[in-house]
Amino acid sequence: MPEMDARLAPAKAAPKTRRVWPFRPAPPAPKSARAEAPETRDLVVWIARARRELAS
Repeated sequence: MPEMDARLAPAKAAPKTRRVWPFRPAPPAPKSARAEAPETRDLVVWIARARRELAS
């Protein structure tokens, strides 16, 4: 039953196509994520300050 085999193994039945570029280029990253979100920058500063206090 060849049609059953094709259904059981669709990967084998599909023609093998080789893509030259399998990955899309990454979207351009924002200049600075911290500059765009001030609350993120505040959080980073707060964490850094807390780490310094814990270290001392």
